[in-house]
Amino acid sequence: MSLTTADNQGSTPIHWAVFQQSEIAVLYLLAWAPPSLLTAVDKDGQMALHIAVRKAESTRVVRLLLSRGSPTDIVNLAG
Repeated sequence: MSLTTADNQGSTPIHWAVFQQSEIAVLYLLAWAPPSLLTAVDKDGQMALHIAVRKAESTRVVRLLLSRGSPTDIVNLAG
């Protein structure tokens, strides 16, 4: 399994790390995974940034993704 491998829901490791609000895991993945990881979408068309904004208990994970260049103009399937 690689850092960009998706599960049956289309979620990659960064989707799960963001879902868990694990800053350490997000930092690790951002350090080692290719930039395309930031634009990977799950079956609902959600990037890690979509999940981070929805789950935000703090803005730290959101800021990490934005600082690494996560696009802000991609719309998920919900619009």
